Amino acid sequence: MSKWTREDFEEPALLLEPEFYDKAIIGKSMDGNVVYSWEKVVQCGVDDMGMEYHDSVEYHEFNTFQAYMGEGTPVFIFAEVA
Repeated sequence: MSKWTREDFEEPALLLEPEFYDKAIIGKSMDGNVVYSWEKVVQCGVDDMGMEYHDSVEYHEFNTFQAYMGEGTPVFIFAEVA
C-alpha cells in the first residue's frame, strides 16, 4: 500500500481514476504533481481490471502514459522504488 494519499496533493495535480490507482503513487514531483510507478500502474490493470499483463501495458501506454492533461499531468517513472 502506498504511503501517499489523495489528500497529499492539491490542484492542479491530477490523479488517475478509479481510486485503485492510488496504490501506484510513489511520490510528488517538485511542482506538486503526482508521481506514479509505471510497473504498479500496469499491475493495477492486471489485479483490478482483470487484464493480462501485455494487455495492461498496451492499454496504459495508449490511454495513460502518453496522455498530456495540461498543468497537473501525472509523472510516470519506469523504475521500482521500495
